[in-house]
Amino acid sequence: MVDAGFLQRSDYGTDYRRGSLPDWLSDAAQQLDFERVADAVAQARSANEAQRESRRQAWLARQIEVTEGGEGRPNIAGEASSDETFMRLALDQAHNAWALAEVPVGAVVVKDNKILATGFNQPIGNADPTAHAEIRAMRAAAQLLGNYRLNDCELYVTLEPCAMCAGAMQHARIRRLIYGAADTKTGACGSVIDLFAIPKLNHHTKVRGDVLAEESRRLISSFFVERRELKRQGALPADADDCE
Repeated sequence: MVDAGFLQRSDYGTDYRRGSLPDWLSDAAQQLDFERVADAVAQARSANEAQRESRRQAWLARQIEVTEGGEGRPNIAGEASSDETFMRLALDQAHNAWALAEVPVGAVVVKDNKILATGFNQPIGNADPTAHAEIRAMRAAAQLLGNYRLNDCELYVTLEPCAMCAGAMQHARIRRLIYGAADTKTGACGSVIDLFAIPKLNHHTKVRGDVLAEESRRLISSFFVERRELKRQGALPADADDCE
């Protein structure tokens, strides 16, 4: 049964009174098959998830082609190619965030050219404002090593770290940071502020940016295009949180 009453705004816009829906709208509402509408919404969401997974698998296939050499072996000949290889793995982690409707940012912690831990953005799902990809990857690496100091480790992340993540890297003594796309809103490696260039700090992480930057930018841009379209279709509430 549909409640035909609603709050009707007064001409002055300062008080409200109980009103009634117009007859034509009330009649139309009574005739709606709500179970059918719910099924249609569920099917649309399922189709969107399937499309995202299909795009993710296609993207992974392309990355494997790029990353592997002619004989199917990873191309890690030098530092530059190694950085791109590990950044592609971070991009893969970012797709995990997208699959959970989180802003697609991924991170990888590496030591001695071996992956220690990975992480992806999940502050919304975890109800945790600190659950950025970098923080989650560093936590996992520290627990694996049994030491919060990650002195000889490198951290790869698809988006320029914020001040929180940059500060955590300083405390962890991350040896080297490699990031993809610059973040002009919250980037703490030079885009907004540069926490790694403050001479008074007792640790200075080496920084390299713009590694596979275009891939990272395109991934985040595609995510927000999809979010806007889902909001337009009504599959997401208009006030859905889009923040990292």
